[in-house]
Amino acid sequence: MAGNQESDGNGKGTEPTKSPKKRGRGGVLTLSLLVVEAAVIGAGFMMFSGSGSSEAVGMSATIEAPKHEVTYEEVVIFDGHLGNASSGIALRYPTRVFLKVDARDRMWIEAESARLAGTIHARLSEIWKSAGRRDLESADLATIETRIQRSIDSEGLFSRRPASTLGGTFELETGEHGGLASTLDVAAELQSQPDGPIVQDVIVVMDIGRRVNR
Repeated sequence: MAGNQESDGNGKGTEPTKSPKKRGRGGVLTLSLLVVEAAVIGAGFMMFSGSGSSEAVGMSATIEAPKHEVTYEEVVIFDGHLGNASSGIALRYPTRVFLKVDARDRMWIEAESARLAGTIHARLSEIWKSAGRRDLESADLATIETRIQRSIDSEGLFSRRPASTLGGTFELETGEHGGLASTLDVAAELQSQPDGPIVQDVIVVMDIGRRVNR
């Protein structure tokens, strides 16, 4: 074992010094570990930052304008008297006919029914004249209401909504958030426009027939 130690002149042995070759290997190993650690940290940062941006994009893509809650109203399209003589006696029935429609359609349907008052009266008169006594005395008047619905459909009455007032172009604000806010406002306004069937139901309210004096 004496051959592996060196004397320092006082008779005490000293430990052998590491060779330059071993020190070089240690430095390379440390540098490699640092490089690998930096690569792992960088990859992790990119992964988390990428998922965050993807989540933000996903959130912005799912923004929707508030949906309009549809409400229905009953609009009078006829208020008058209609005659029938199926029982052998000429009778006149005080009658009101309603259309159940989207509340947003109310104004133009009222205007259209006023414009088509003559046509509506003529069609209803035909239905009443051809109605049987049982139809007129029915508690719910379902048969007559069905005939009115068919007549409206065949005549094309109230079949088309007026052109939307939103048919033009839109000017969006260009502020930091103005464009998005304006887009949502326009989307909400478009979504609030009625679509689908115009006439949801026909409702007839009729009083007892009164004899016509001739």
